[in-house]
Order: sequence, then structure tokens, then C-alpha cells
Amino acid sequence: MINIIIFFLCSLSGFLIGKFFEKRISEKGEFYRDLQKYVISFEENVEGRRVELSKFNDGFCDGSSESFVLYLKDKKTKIYFSKIQKKNLSAFFDNLSCISSQELLNHLNYFKRVFEEDGKRVNEEVSRANLYSKLGLLLGAMVGILLI
Repeated sequence: MINIIIFFLCSLSGFLIGKFFEKRISEKGEFYRDLQKYVISFEENVEGRRVELSKFNDGFCDGSSESFVLYLKDKKTKIYFSKIQKKNLSAFFDNLSCISSQELLNHLNYFKRVFEEDGKRVNEEVSRANLYSKLGLLLGAMVGILLI
């Protein structure tokens, strides 16, 4: 009876650890989707409407993921990014107050391409993230068998 409980608990813990990593990767995917939408919407704003940045951010936050809203408001996030991704994010948001609208459009076009490339890599990670819960379950089951 104890053996069954040990096996079940190990399998469950492995599954939950896999789900944790799966959720972490999918949040990163949502963040990048929102970031790409943000760049496109802000480019349209600069070319047309010209709404002030703080008002634009408030309007954009309504349909965005929680992690992106937190990053927009105080540049803090619980999502793990690579060093290059962090550098790109900080360079993008730090230079949004360019002098002319043409400089800002050049900045937005450059980072649109950068974030599309990063987004492709993140989407590949997200497509593999579905395996994490299954791998966690299998590894937990293996540990449970070894402990029995």
C-alpha cells in the first residue's frame, strides 16, 4: 500500500513540475504575442492618431496578458528571458521617447523585425511545452518505481 502511495505522489509531483514549466513557457509566448501587437499598434499610432504614450499604454493594457501589463507599468516581470531578450526589451522601451516621429518609426520597424525573430523562437518553445507535463509524469513515475 505504501508503495502505491509513493508511486502516485512521485508521479503527481513530476506532473505538477512539468505543468509549472509548461505554464512558464506559455506565458512567455503570450508576452511575445502582446509585444508584437504593441509594436504594430504603436506604429499605427505614430503614423496616424498620435496619442500620448501613457494614454496609449493604458488603452493597450485592456486586452493584454497580465505579464505584459505588469511589464508596461513598471518594467517588472516574472517571466524568464534570455540575456539577449532582456537587452532587446529594455532597448526598445527605453528608446520610445525619440526626438522625431521618423526616428521613432525607424526604431519601431527595427524592433518589429527583432521581435518577430524572437517570437519565432519562442513559438517553437511553446510548441514543445506541451511535452513538459508528459515528461514530468514519466520522470515522476520512474522515480516512484526506483523508490519502490
